Amino acid sequence: MKMLYLILVAPLVVGISPIAMSDEDGKGWMSSAPAFCRSDTYGNLTAKQRSVCDEAAFRYLSKNWKTITASNGQEYEIALDTIARPLLDNQAGGATLRAASVVVYGVEGDTFNPSNVFHFYFDCQGRFQTFSSSWSPPAYAPRLSVAAQISSIACTQPVLRTKKEAEPKEGERSSYDPIPPAWSIPMNQPGWLSVGAQYCTQSGQCRTVGEGPNGLGQIPLKDGGNAPPSEGCRQNPDYPACIAARLPVTLLARTPMSGAVIVRLNGRYYAVAGLEWAYERADGTSIGGPIMVQNPDGEMLPLHYALRGMTHQAHQEAQQQH
Repeated sequence: MKMLYLILVAPLVVGISPIAMSDEDGKGWMSSAPAFCRSDTYGNLTAKQRSVCDEAAFRYLSKNWKTITASNGQEYEIALDTIARPLLDNQAGGATLRAASVVVYGVEGDTFNPSNVFHFYFDCQGRFQTFSSSWSPPAYAPRLSVAAQISSIACTQPVLRTKKEAEPKEGERSSYDPIPPAWSIPMNQPGWLSVGAQYCTQSGQCRTVGEGPNGLGQIPLKDGGNAPPSEGCRQNPDYPACIAARLPVTLLARTPMSGAVIVRLNGRYYAVAGLEWAYERADGTSIGGPIMVQNPDGEMLPLHYALRGMTHQAHQEAQQQH
């Protein structure tokens, strides 16, 4: 459903999925949404119905809101329950400013527009940056600006979200810490685990993204029919639920000969491996799994695509040295 497309905004920028922030299975928003949001596929809805479902999902992110108004009359709605202070290591890898963050919606007319959802990041010392479809560079927020007003709230408002970071269950506390010698190539890059990625502790306790008691269920295929999450999201990777279910991680190290990596997730280290696949969109960007890498420009690439680039760059550097 498109509501999960909207929720994509926040996992990309918060690092904690709003599904996890707001309810256990990501479906709680439906209880307050119109019946058509629950009973029909997103593609069959009218533009107006899609907007209504988008807004229902967005509003579910926060029970507490504050509206500020710019000097030109533009209104900004601040989702107070999304305030995070400070960001953890596994949150929003592309953020330069990490003292505080919050989700904000710029109001334009009566129709909800997901493109107007922004995530603001602050150093709480006068600078800010934002993320919507891309990262903005850090900039100074003039004292009377909207950004300064949002910063004041994000940096001082009591953090209302009390849900703790997911803790490993008993029996999963063994991790790959320190990193084993086999994972000998440091990475230290932000990334994502796509649906179908399996992440395991040293003791062999494994989980699969998108599966389990609170998993995604059947995923609609582009050519019709449905499939389990791993196969469905591989064939239809831009399906909103597939994007929203991704887990933000820090890629710590990889093996020399494959795409197997050690990642940090919620403060623990896990080994991750899986099939290579990729899907190239019409705009030239790529999505693939099970592991995505974020490059310095903020672009997400399938790990095996990124590794090819790294290998090509290393080869060029070696030729230049000779």
